[in-house]
Amino acid sequence: MIKSAPKPQIILDYKMAFGEPPPDNILDILIGMDRKSVLYELSALNYRLKPKDEFYEANGIEFQKAQLQKLTRFPNLYRKYAKIAEGYTSSETDYPLLFHRALCAYGIEKILNNSDLADIPEYSMANEDSWDKLTKYLLAVNFEITKMQEELSEDGNKLEELNYKLLPLNELFVKTDPLITAYRGLKLIQFFRQTEIFKDEIDKYFKQIYGIEAEEFIYNILKMYYSNNNPDGDLNFHYKVPK
Repeated sequence: MIKSAPKPQIILDYKMAFGEPPPDNILDILIGMDRKSVLYELSALNYRLKPKDEFYEANGIEFQKAQLQKLTRFPNLYRKYAKIAEGYTSSETDYPLLFHRALCAYGIEKILNNSDLADIPEYSMANEDSWDKLTKYLLAVNFEITKMQEELSEDGNKLEELNYKLLPLNELFVKTDPLITAYRGLKLIQFFRQTEIFKDEIDKYFKQIYGIEAEEFIYNILKMYYSNNNPDGDLNFHYKVPK
């Protein structure tokens, strides 16, 4: 049986790797790189972490090693970052996480919501410097989403004051059956409808964005899960059920 609470695990970040915080604007690390190339690598990593036929995210130590090798490409670069990770590794079951879906979600959103990076036609990722920058950016993202504020307000007893970025991303660390996700979404919609502020806005949102009622939206998601009969076979999927 899968436990709902995530296992406590160190998130390997920029300060742990280099002994100092990353630049205030972590996108500065990627200056000179092609925006689309970086987004492609982050999107590919996100899919490898949880392919469409898997229930749960992959995060074992061998998977972490394989992804590090894939995202450093050059032997010297791999050894450099593998040595850093090994410094925080106690055993095959007690090791730091560098790659996880919260990292991908925040790292991608950070790039999409900023114009600091440019699209560079015919950009090549064939050089070692590009992969070094990308790895440093991933470590910087981990630092940004896990750092805690050192000082809270006088009445500060709210979790949001510790790190508001980590709260929504933390959902990605919790193992939940994907087939239950749509049902949870329906219950959340029903909760919003009971509040004075959101009860009209929630229905307006689904009408304006999707052109359908909220319940129909949930139904369509469930239909994707349970009725794999799309003419395009690539859009169908079947979960590998864990033993």
